[in-house]
Amino acid sequence: MTLAMALRAIDGLVLATDSRITGRHGTADTSEKFLQVNRDIGVMTYGLAQPGYEGISQLVVEVTQNKWAHFSKIADEAAVIFQNSCTSWLKRQKEERLYGVIGFILAGYDSLETNQFRIMHYEITPDPERPFRFTKKAFPGDLLAAQWHIARYLLTKLYYPEITVNELAGLAVFIIAETMTVEETVGGPIQMATVSQTVGFQRVHEQDVVRLLQSHQKQFAHFRQICRSIAFEQPVVAGRRQ
Repeated sequence: MTLAMALRAIDGLVLATDSRITGRHGTADTSEKFLQVNRDIGVMTYGLAQPGYEGISQLVVEVTQNKWAHFSKIADEAAVIFQNSCTSWLKRQKEERLYGVIGFILAGYDSLETNQFRIMHYEITPDPERPFRFTKKAFPGDLLAAQWHIARYLLTKLYYPEITVNELAGLAVFIIAETMTVEETVGGPIQMATVSQTVGFQRVHEQDVVRLLQSHQKQFAHFRQICRSIAFEQPVVAGRRQ
């Protein structure tokens, strides 16, 4: 599956995914799920890897060729591109129907219309009546997609409104690393980027992600030690009266 996230800080966004791909031919940690769209926007995919990557790659090509700049224009065109890309991919398959979810996250700074950081979520799933059931939603807050249950719990406990992009990057690394310990479909090198008003989209290089992981090892170990040290008493069974 994957774990994909777009998280809001007080001064920008943090975008992150893992790089694991699972399928009929086994597992590999080489999937590219993350691309830069323009100066201020990035796009991620999760679920079925091949149609997902084709969708985000096509979006980048179309934005570049047509010189789309407005976030709303890119978001609307992305819906069409993702759906067409998935339809085209499905036609090339031997199966009559698509089994599995294909998800996309478009996130960045809207410098021309709202002057806000914006997050859009697109998801395509099988539908008994049609080839796809397509949903598109705008998110005012944080977005966690795919294997998000553990991540949601940790984010709820550790996030605070005044958190900065730099601090949130460390939290995102921690969330993905902890999810990897219990969810086998999440793994491999962490892919990450930040979005700020001044710099725009900036990819965090793999060696910098590794340094983040190394610098937070003491906190990770302390968290796990606390979890292991929690003791639960045996339930009290009330005695029966004679």
